[in-house]
Formats: sequence, structure tokens, C-alpha cells
Amino acid sequence: MAIRTVHWTEEQAAAVTASGDVLLAASAGTGKTTTVVGKILWLLGLEAGRHGEQQVPLPACPSPCRLDQIAAITFTEKAAYDLKKKLRSEIEASERGAELRWEIDSASVGTIHAFCAELLREHALRLEIDPTFRVLDERETRVHQDELLRDLLKTALASAEPEARALVRRF
Repeated sequence: MAIRTVHWTEEQAAAVTASGDVLLAASAGTGKTTTVVGKILWLLGLEAGRHGEQQVPLPACPSPCRLDQIAAITFTEKAAYDLKKKLRSEIEASERGAELRWEIDSASVGTIHAFCAELLREHALRLEIDPTFRVLDERETRVHQDELLRDLLKTALASAEPEARALVRRF
């Protein structure tokens, strides 16, 4: 369904047209992705749907921005992929599709891990970190956590402190 034909609830319309940052928290299938796409289109100054009993168009964004000024952060890779795919489709179908289509791939739409990694890479020299670092996947994270826990437990077991040894025995 094209965003410009969406009939927003009052809550969704408020989220789409809110000034400042917006946090959407809702269960699966409630329209979070559609609402975020509507918010981004609205921020870009594009038509973003209708609301209310009369189904009036949403008011225009008072100060539209560029796509590179927006960050849309999700929790999962799948949600990020779905969001970017839907955003691409809506932007390409919009009146400014030809102009904006080249910016979509560089839009900051992704997981919190990807967003933070992007920030760290941008400032890697100042932070004195290797800009070619990578984020660990779930399996690698679990392996490192297990190693750290094992080392911590060994250190606690070797400790002369009775509380530390008692804690290790609980594990």
C-alpha cells in the first residue's frame, strides 16, 4: 500500500508529524515500519498519507530535511532490510523519486550496532581505533562471553576471598 494512500490513526499521525525524535514501540504487525516510512517521507517534505474521520492529508513538514540528516534505527537486520526496502519503494514512487533514489543506499537505516559502528568509523582517528574493525556476530559474541566468564571464574576461584569462591561454587 502506498504511503500517500494510508489512513493513519490519530496516534500514527501524531508520530509521523511529531517534531524532534520519535521512538516507536509496539508489537509485531502493528504498522511500525509503515509509520517510520511515513515519518521519513514527511520529514523529506513528501506526501505522507491522511488521517482523521475526514481523511485529510497530513500537514506539511514545516522544515523538510535531507535524507542524510535522518537516522532510522531498528533492532534486527530483517527489520532494517524491510524498512529500507519499503522506503526505497515509496521514495521511487514519489514526485521526487528520480532526485532521491540515489541517496537511499547511503541513508542511515539499520540496526543500533550498524549505526554505532558507522559513528565509530567516522571518528576512528580521533578515537585512536582501527577503522576496519567489525561487529561480532551472535556466535562470536557468545564465544567471547563464555571465555570471559571462564577467566573471571578461574580468577575468583584462585582468590583467597571466601565470598569469591562461594560465588564460583554457585556457577
